[in-house]
Amino acid sequence: MSCERWKSLFLVLAKSLDRETLPVHRLVLTASDGGRPSLTGTMELMISVLDANDNAPQFNQSVYKEQLPENAIEGTLLVRLNATDPDEGLNKEFSYSIVSSVPAGNRDLFNIDPKTGEIRLSGALDFEDVHLHELQIEARDKGTPPLSGHCSVELEVLDVNDNAPEVWVTSLSVPVPEDAAVGTVVALLSVSDRDSGVNGRVRCAVWPAAPFGLVSTFAGSYSLVLQETLDRERVSEYEVTDINDNAPLFRLNEETFTIAELSTMPGSRFPLEGASDADIGANAQLSYSLSPTEYFSLDHQGNNEQSESLALVLTKPLDRETLPVHRLVLTASDRGRPSLTGTMELVISVLDVNDNAPQFNQSVYKVKVLEGSELGTLLITLNATDLDEGINSDILYLFNRHVTAEIKEMFTIDENKGEIRLQGKLDYEEMDSYEITVEARDKGYPPLSGHCKVLVEVLDVNDNAPEVWVTSLSVPVPEDAAVGTVVALLSVSDRDSGTNGRVRCAVWPAAPFGLVSAFAGSYSLVLQEALDRERVSEYEVEWCVDHANEGELFLEE
Repeated sequence: MSCERWKSLFLVLAKSLDRETLPVHRLVLTASDGGRPSLTGTMELMISVLDANDNAPQFNQSVYKEQLPENAIEGTLLVRLNATDPDEGLNKEFSYSIVSSVPAGNRDLFNIDPKTGEIRLSGALDFEDVHLHELQIEARDKGTPPLSGHCSVELEVLDVNDNAPEVWVTSLSVPVPEDAAVGTVVALLSVSDRDSGVNGRVRCAVWPAAPFGLVSTFAGSYSLVLQETLDRERVSEYEVTDINDNAPLFRLNEETFTIAELSTMPGSRFPLEGASDADIGANAQLSYSLSPTEYFSLDHQGNNEQSESLALVLTKPLDRETLPVHRLVLTASDRGRPSLTGTMELVISVLDVNDNAPQFNQSVYKVKVLEGSELGTLLITLNATDLDEGINSDILYLFNRHVTAEIKEMFTIDENKGEIRLQGKLDYEEMDSYEITVEARDKGYPPLSGHCKVLVEVLDVNDNAPEVWVTSLSVPVPEDAAVGTVVALLSVSDRDSGTNGRVRCAVWPAAPFGLVSAFAGSYSLVLQEALDRERVSEYEVEWCVDHANEGELFLEE
């Protein structure tokens, strides 16, 4: 058997492919012989790169800044977003959605068209409640698993004069003593208008004008002072100061995310809802920290409730096979003395990407089988494993596309179990070995494959009788032929191999002829005694060929 039949040729991927860089590779495979001169043959290899969902949608801006008056009517167009995805097919189709809003709870004020990216008002704005809205927008494609891009929309609400001024008595000293001096401050007043700019400017007066008057101490603050002498009793004062008695509080105890492994790029942002603090001033100013991790960081911008932005930022690609779930603790700390803290758990589930090809537990399997074995005989059960999960780890077993029709006629493979069975009749004398290349292909998109070889050695069975050919015959034989004269040349063979192919050869009657072995498989029928035509004029010679082992087959001529 020629060693040529064990040669195999594979195209090996040396560097990861990128469809967005080069969608089709055209190569030329050249075969050269060892002659003088060498001759060559060529074949073109065309490799089409299947798209994998490895590009998340990207917005043309990371931040959109817009303005609307607070009396804008429902349905007013805020902004039309635009994102693109360089993938193709389903992988490039995406939809827009609002992920979160700051402040939290105002998400219902806005509506986004999932196809066009148009954001419109669906409720009433109020500058006095919130003068800056921040929406976190996601564009998620339809690939498997889906990838997302994010941007933020900052809406500045413009003030309209729709609020009356308000007055608070911030300090009151009553009763006032009768002998209080003129100029005595009886009360402190705070005057404000929730509108802004000229809409928030106010004028303040007291009536009746005597015995009290208003003195403006600074913008929005007035003192009610004694302008004439009184005749009454004792004075008392009250002062109220905030203490840090409220810890930061997150609305949720746990927030969950799902992020695709490997294909979600470092730098991807995932908006977080911040904490709130019922205190005021420094006691309500918050900072944030994240439990130690090499995969994520925090991005905290702004220092007040209206403009604060908090996001979880991916710093290193995730690998589900290494760590399928990340659990982090987000801590909010205020600036009070002592500082108080609140926490929220972040649970990040890593979505599987089809990034692992099936692997056989052996690269080469060797099988021996007797020729003539029954159809349906199980030759081997292959086993491959895939580290991915779900449909990405489901495996189909297939003959490689380069397997010949002859092999497909002789063998079958169960695509689910990996069982290779016999479906044709094996004949050692026709073919004593087969090389089968098997592919294990997963059901991910795009599918990945692993390969192995199955070498089938066919074992010989003693199923062939010896064969004899008369290659030369010299008759009639002259009566005076000398002893040793060659009468015939015989060729003896057996198609079986090894001991099954060993033969014994004899001639009958033993005289006057005999067999002489010239070399393996060749005999001469020679004259061993002198002939006497008057005694015997004609001889009928028989020879017998049989095997020299048990279960022998024989031939008589």
